[in-house]
Amino acid sequence: MPALVESAKGLATFPLPKIDAAVYEFWVFKESVGDAATLPAVALQVHALKAYPAWASLLKQLNAPHFAALPRETEQIGKATQVRGLMHSLRSVFENDPEASDRLAD
Repeated sequence: MPALVESAKGLATFPLPKIDAAVYEFWVFKESVGDAATLPAVALQVHALKAYPAWASLLKQLNAPHFAALPRETEQIGKATQVRGLMHSLRSVFENDPEASDRLAD
């Protein structure tokens, strides 16, 4: 399995409800597994990597110190562990600075 892990663009959990019911929503991050990003969130992040340079540029314009540590280029986010790290960093930034999304929208 190490060869698969090394070649994967993203790694994620895919939690399903324990009851027999239709599913109409999903967890983006699952607390019970260490706030791990789930498959839908990782798939979206990997798909959105082509827009990352523009996104990173917008984030850096906020002049917030926590954005300075983000990778500058998409090539710096080549492996699943780096995608996971990026997702946790972005989530942490927006959780710790709720006004950041409003400033970004402006």
